[in-house]
Amino acid sequence: MDPKIYDDAKSKLLKILQETKSEMEEALPFAMNPVIYNFAINNYGTVSRLLRDDNALMPKEYYSLLVPQLARLNSEAIPDSRKIEVDMFSLRTAKNDEAFPILRSIIGNVFKFSDKAEMLEKQQQDKETEKIKKENGFDPIQHEQIRSNLIKGRIGLNRNRLPSETVIEDVSPSDVIFLNSLDDRDQTGSRAISNGSVAVLCLAAGAGSRWTKGPGLSKRSIPLSK
Repeated sequence: MDPKIYDDAKSKLLKILQETKSEMEEALPFAMNPVIYNFAINNYGTVSRLLRDDNALMPKEYYSLLVPQLARLNSEAIPDSRKIEVDMFSLRTAKNDEAFPILRSIIGNVFKFSDKAEMLEKQQQDKETEKIKKENGFDPIQHEQIRSNLIKGRIGLNRNRLPSETVIEDVSPSDVIFLNSLDDRDQTGSRAISNGSVAVLCLAAGAGSRWTKGPGLSKRSIPLSK
């Protein structure tokens, strides 16, 4: 997409998707409202940077979480390499005036308390999160069901396969009806719906978790019924 028209095109595409969803909502279930993702081209792929000597440290946010965990351990249980690492980090923060905010963060993680400013910020974040969920049709009941099934092992990669006793056979000519031979001017489609005989085309390109009450498995392994 031409970057010069990106912003305008993005809003128009979203409008087209939303209008399409509105038109098809009674015929095709949508688990969420349409969204437009922002993608960027990565010309480098997955890269890493080697840090040496005093620079071979993790970000400060990492240590604000790590140090409270180490403080709960017996000193003898902490490897010397870890002690040296934390000491190097404390020395670096003392030199660049980051010591106080990091100390504040560490204390907060040790005693699990928040000041008024942090509480207000968290409340604002929670409010914004709920707004995003609502705008995108988030279903908390379905989400919790899928989460529970995943934790209990009812769904997942190890279950993303057909039963061992499944028999797979070639499709016979009598199983296929070519749609281009149908003409609904004689009410073929209407009669098929009225009789409960409906053809379903299932494109097995991904997991079925976005289907209404989808089990999170490959679509080809999901039984379809009237």
